[in-house]
Amino acid sequence: MVYGTSDKSVSMVTRLEQSSHYNVLGFLTPDKLKDGQIRLDHKVYWFETEEDIARLKQILGIESVLFSKYSDSEEEKSRIFSTVDFANTDVSIH
Repeated sequence: MVYGTSDKSVSMVTRLEQSSHYNVLGFLTPDKLKDGQIRLDHKVYWFETEEDIARLKQILGIESVLFSKYSDSEEEKSRIFSTVDFANTDVSIH
């Protein structure tokens, strides 16, 4: 799963799709207006609370969340991801 829908996030997905090591499930966004949109044939999933993230993790089988911008990872680490059980989930900045 890739965080955000910015040009940088979309570019990251383009690069990840060239690798056999990644299976991009979609995009995560806190922007409700983008929920359900399709970017590069991948669905955009909206979240607001830690419960939303936990539900998406369970339903989609999220194994990692990749951030294209360090500032996004820092903001979400303190806002959402610190309260969700991501013990077996990799949260990375690329």
